[in-house]
Amino acid sequence: MQAQIDKLNGSIRFVDSNAYVNGVQYNQYQVKKQQQAAKSAKTQIAEQKKSLEQMQDAAKKAGMGSAVYDP
Repeated sequence: MQAQIDKLNGSIRFVDSNAYVNGVQYNQYQVKKQQQAAKSAKTQIAEQKKSLEQMQDAAKKAGMGSAVYDP
């Protein structure tokens, strides 16, 4: 997950708006990519935390020691 986010963030490049005909539009697109990466990361992290909580609850219910579900 982190590798995908790093790859997307690494692909974001801004240009000097005055140096290119469509520099402003290109930079706006790059900002959208940056926002998408942040939103995607937050969503994925929330899903992973929920999954972890479910696994921890299952471990508690199965009678496992706290070292297993609460490291």
